[in-house]
Amino acid sequence: MKPDEMPSTNISKLWISNNQKDWLDAEDSYWRQVSDANIKLEKELEILEYSIVSQMSTEEFYTFLYDTYFVWKFTAKIGSLPPAHN
Repeated sequence: MKPDEMPSTNISKLWISNNQKDWLDAEDSYWRQVSDANIKLEKELEILEYSIVSQMSTEEFYTFLYDTYFVWKFTAKIGSLPPAHN
């Protein structure tokens, strides 16, 4: 996102704002920054329920972390980094 496209409300002002438009603008700004490749993953994690994660076995949880959460949080798996970073 280009600096001139950034929302005019900073996070400190947004946090105390009761103006729904400010919050919707901030949310829209966030979604404009998500790459097309990550939209599906973002949407899946947005609706993820605690009960689903809490019922996972240890192995399922670690698989979820590696294959889903870390890909979302850090945008790459360790194995996909250049060799100098492994």
